[in-house]
Amino acid sequence: MLEKAEVDLIALRAMGDAAPFRDEVFGFHAQQVAEKCLKAWMSARGIRYPRTHNIRVLLEELTAAGEDVAAFWDLHALTGWAMDLRYDPLGPDHRPLERATLLRDIEAIFAKAQEVTVSASGKGSSPR
Repeated sequence: MLEKAEVDLIALRAMGDAAPFRDEVFGFHAQQVAEKCLKAWMSARGIRYPRTHNIRVLLEELTAAGEDVAAFWDLHALTGWAMDLRYDPLGPDHRPLERATLLRDIEAIFAKAQEVTVSASGKGSSPR
């Protein structure tokens, strides 16, 4: 799961320029990284994750298992990018994504997922 998240993260890193990559594309990949990282975290802790794209549900599951997800709670706002916002028009009230901030937050959840999976594996490198 973490390896799949890294593929989306690499794509995100290349999408800093909004001109060729619309928010729908950037938001979708950001959501995918967050979702896959949370699922990797859950797997590393032996928590069976539900088949969902809902970031809030995954965060709640981790919280219920005693994991500290406070630093990542705002990522639940990405849930809509998985489906709804990807297929529906953004509308006139849409404010452009703060890509630099969002990328920083996505990098943080990826780093946490790596840390947790490395710790769980008892090895010096991430089990992808």
